[in-house]
Amino acid sequence: MKQLTSLDLWANDIAEEDLDMLADLPHLEYLSVGGYSGQDKFTSKGVLPRLKKIGSLKRIWLDGISVSEEEQKDLEERYEYVRL
Repeated sequence: MKQLTSLDLWANDIAEEDLDMLADLPHLEYLSVGGYSGQDKFTSKGVLPRLKKIGSLKRIWLDGISVSEEEQKDLEERYEYVRL
């Protein structure tokens, strides 16, 4: 799946650690991850460091993942599109 450019993992039965595999996708530009409002499976501390390892990532949608103002600012500086 090295050609994959977009991936939606919203409300799937995966763990934060599973996101580590995405760093091997050289063309992944968009990622949607998270779940329903109030979900506690994904956290900013678990997800954000993993996103940084995906070098090709440009656009993200973190649904139901709470981030601090500082984290949000960092995300907006790092990526061309951020939806929280």
